[in-house]
Amino acid sequence: MLNSKNTSSQKKRRKRKRKLKHRMEQATVGFGLSPMKVFLSLLLLVALGGLIYYVVFAKVPGSETVAKSPSEMKLQKTELTVDQRLSRMSSFKPSSDKSFLATIDEMVDFENELEILESKPGLTEQQKSKIELLHVRNQSIIVMTMVRNKVDCETEKAKLFRYCTQRIDSTDEQLKENSRYWLCIIPTIEFAENPSDETYREFAAALTSYPDGYLKSPVSAAVLCELLVEMSKGGSFKKEFARKGYSLLIEQLAKSELKSIHDIGNKMQEYANFGEYDLKTLGDRLRWSNPSGKRDLTGAFESLVANPNARTQTWVTLIRAYENLLSTDKIEETGAAWKKMWDLSSALPATKKKKLIQDILDRQRTRAMSIGSPFDISGTTAADEKDIVNNKEFTTIVFCDKSKGSMNALFNLGKTIKEQQLNYLPIVAFENELTKKDIASLHMVPESVAIASHKTAKKYFEAFPVDFFPYLLLIDKEGNVISANLGFDQVPNRIAAVKSAQRRKRAAMEAESETPALQK
Repeated sequence: MLNSKNTSSQKKRRKRKRKLKHRMEQATVGFGLSPMKVFLSLLLLVALGGLIYYVVFAKVPGSETVAKSPSEMKLQKTELTVDQRLSRMSSFKPSSDKSFLATIDEMVDFENELEILESKPGLTEQQKSKIELLHVRNQSIIVMTMVRNKVDCETEKAKLFRYCTQRIDSTDEQLKENSRYWLCIIPTIEFAENPSDETYREFAAALTSYPDGYLKSPVSAAVLCELLVEMSKGGSFKKEFARKGYSLLIEQLAKSELKSIHDIGNKMQEYANFGEYDLKTLGDRLRWSNPSGKRDLTGAFESLVANPNARTQTWVTLIRAYENLLSTDKIEETGAAWKKMWDLSSALPATKKKKLIQDILDRQRTRAMSIGSPFDISGTTAADEKDIVNNKEFTTIVFCDKSKGSMNALFNLGKTIKEQQLNYLPIVAFENELTKKDIASLHMVPESVAIASHKTAKKYFEAFPVDFFPYLLLIDKEGNVISANLGFDQVPNRIAAVKSAQRRKRAAMEAESETPALQK
């Protein structure tokens, strides 16, 4: 009897569970969810609620810190002493990774804070001077930020100009110098942005009236030069006015008592004479027969004829630029260029500069005359003194020093070897002897590249006196120099051209040998 009751109650419980399950299924069918998914969702909501409660209401053990409201932060800020606040503002430097609008906002906030400080009673003369210096700094940062981002700032320039005009005779020397400096910078900006006879007169008046604003600071002098250099890049109209500005600024910089400012003036003079020619890329453009390279080379040489007292570096740049003609097989043209440079250098006064230039020209002539001559590549390697074995049809001698340019060239060589099968053997020759540490550092050079021992490299340099790096020489299987001063990218094309010329020569010889037989 008892068993039958238990069985009956169990049946009832199972029946209730089935009904409950059925109701849950009916309740969730509209949502497309199974009961298990509903259960897991409820569990997740409970856990999320607990987390929110903990983050919002629970206290972190050992911490009773409460976030300060903006008003409390402002109160704390105002509790700083005047000197502390001035020191904090003086140490501020605009971040280079911020947008220019963010920088301007920060400077405007500082301006507002300075105005509040100025209203405080009992300021010392030193504090007043610091406030005025910070006004000049803040307003000048606003102006230069807007100028460099090509944003109209006529109002800001006028405000800074008025402020500085009132302080050109300040008893504080730094404030006086800064004010006079900005009275020069603002007319320079106006002249650079809107060149005309009027803006030039204002520029000239400022530079001659306030020379103490820039002749004591190399940084100040450099900024003036920078503004005029940027101006000269704005087309032929601006360039003509820029040249007038160069002449006046160079004349003024020569009056400084600082050698560093004289050096800036000399560089400015160099830019005035050669700035319109892109001398940095001249060599590469000539190497690839870019027409703009030829135009710039002609213009730069004419400028050198007019200004033979140019810096030694400018002479050397042009001498080396002409040598890039060797890579295009223009040997006669290179010879004619060499003669022009030699004759021009001969007119220089007998100084160390003249000797240096003519020594460089002598080495260049030796290299040019070596084209077509035999070159002995035999020697040993640096790491293990093994004989250099050439099993390729062509050889390149890569003359290097330990400069960044040479290391980049070797890196590119290693990359080229990984990407393609070379049909030439590269041999690297270093100007100075390599230590074991140097050899170990040349990990970018593949094992298939031979690094010449110092004795072998010395022999190479004596046969072919290279004085700038990296320098690449191409030698054929007969051991003759066939091209000099090549770029790595030029080597495959140059080899293909040599092979093509050899095939044409053989075909012509064969045709010539067959002609008599045909005539008979």
